Amino acid sequence: MNSEVEKAKNRHFNGVYQELIEIVGYENMIKLHEYYAGQYITFPKRILKESYLHQRIVEEYDGANARDLARKYDYSYSWIMKVLKKYKDND
Repeated sequence: MNSEVEKAKNRHFNGVYQELIEIVGYENMIKLHEYYAGQYITFPKRILKESYLHQRIVEEYDGANARDLARKYDYSYSWIMKVLKKYKDND
């Protein structure tokens, strides 16, 4: 690691790095920088894979709770129904 970086106080880091220090700590921020420096990374809004969500929805569906599942998983009712139809069609 660059000795100048080691000497710098948190307030001297660029904005996103200051935020990362607050969220994940200094050492982890350095690891992220070393691994991803120069790249643009984005974090999808959805943290879980769609295939996993489909599985959970199908498992939890009781024939009458599609609206509840839509609220639970933050999807539209129509999206839930498409997932359920896709599963039913594949049976």
